[in-house]
Amino acid sequence: MTWPFLPTGPAFKDWPEQTQADYSRKWSALRRLRILQEDFRDSIVARIHETHAQPEVRERISKFASVAVNPARDITSSVAMAYDNGVRRILRGASEEAQAAFTTLVNESLASTKAPYWNKYSFFLGPTLVIPVVRKGKLKLDLIRPEVCDVKLDPEDPMGLPIAAAWSAHGGDSAFVMLDQEAWRYLDPQGRDVKPPQPHNLKYWPGSVFRLDEPVDCWWPRNYQERLVDATVQAAYTYAKLCWVRKSQNKKLLTVVGQTEEMPRGQVLDPELALTISSDAQATTVQVSDFDTDPKNFLAEIRFVLETIIESYGIPQSAVTYDVGQEGGPLAISIKKERLGSLRAAQIPFLDRGEHELWPAAVAIARVAGHPLASKLPPPDEVKEMLDVQWPRLRVIDNPLEREALYKEQLKRGGVSPVDMIQEDHPELTREECIDLMKQNLADYAALSEELAARNLVMDLANGVIASSEAFGRLGPQVRDQQPPTPPAPASEAEPDEEE
Repeated sequence: MTWPFLPTGPAFKDWPEQTQADYSRKWSALRRLRILQEDFRDSIVARIHETHAQPEVRERISKFASVAVNPARDITSSVAMAYDNGVRRILRGASEEAQAAFTTLVNESLASTKAPYWNKYSFFLGPTLVIPVVRKGKLKLDLIRPEVCDVKLDPEDPMGLPIAAAWSAHGGDSAFVMLDQEAWRYLDPQGRDVKPPQPHNLKYWPGSVFRLDEPVDCWWPRNYQERLVDATVQAAYTYAKLCWVRKSQNKKLLTVVGQTEEMPRGQVLDPELALTISSDAQATTVQVSDFDTDPKNFLAEIRFVLETIIESYGIPQSAVTYDVGQEGGPLAISIKKERLGSLRAAQIPFLDRGEHELWPAAVAIARVAGHPLASKLPPPDEVKEMLDVQWPRLRVIDNPLEREALYKEQLKRGGVSPVDMIQEDHPELTREECIDLMKQNLADYAALSEELAARNLVMDLANGVIASSEAFGRLGPQVRDQQPPTPPAPASEAEPDEEE
């Protein structure tokens, strides 16, 4: 759903006049959203109609339009993964009470489940608004996508945060919601207030914008991700042709040569139906030809499209796995994590900026709305200064034994510490919390060792807790069978010095 133009009511009297470019921008964002939601058959059918002139051919191929091939969704899921290892939000220098209140507020907002969508939507849809609001005493984070949103830019900072935003609403009496520097407003389709404005008394726009581009000459990016969109539609169109061809070629081509005048007319030439022939058997020849087209031709075309679009993100083909195989071509893709690390690193500065816009605004809204934690939260200005967003390192090795071997090699060179390994296994913990956990683990291990020693027991990795005598007994055969060390060979008499 989009709302193509702003209402002309009093709430929007000082907003810029809408143009065809505004409509095109929102419609393009809606098209990308449908691809992400796997609802773009209409785009595939449109490509079929653009490519084929015969109505009958259009109709036949359109029946096979499928969203099974969706490079845009695959690439978005693979590349927009900055939050896959979670993120830590800390108030440096805050009191324990303030940090605990802030952590509770963050957890209450369900940011851990919503943040991946901030990443994916900002990557594929464009600038995405996240608006904090308190409902029923709890902090909520509303996500506003670009296909239903308009913004009023700040004349003093036209490429920065807007001074107002408006978006379409679902349910209730209002058709639109507006948030500006003064209040929340709920509007009807003509832009008139359906209830009195609700002031927030902050004197600034309390929202955030997540985006993965730097605006230069236009706040909304032009032709955003059109290359990926077009590649997705083209790959899906090629797959529809493949399915159509396979359907029409699932048996041999029947050819009738000779007297065909008396053949029944109006028969449907379909592989699933038989063909009736009424003619002189001596004067008519029926031939069966093989006209099968190898599906690899279509799959190779799909792969070419995917290779082109993947390489446009700086990803070499050596870092990509195609599930159908090298010769068969791909219907899905996966990208090596080693390469994704550089793509993630490029996104983090943009997402970090969105985080630093969001949480001071969220704390401000919580304080003015009378949130139960309001008295324990620091002022928004202090939150802005103290906020430290930590992005855990992307784990590129899944095999635990391989990760352990790499860790040991890095430890030898002083590249990591034991705390780094704990934090990699627990990315939700801060470094200080990891140190506390390591100390507790060591204390638990020391206490266990003392307990075992007091009971004359040992911990055997293969057999569990056993008596010390049994453990030493198991070592007996090893000691017995061990080859004694070879004594050094006696030194030979020194050769006389040639000079002597």
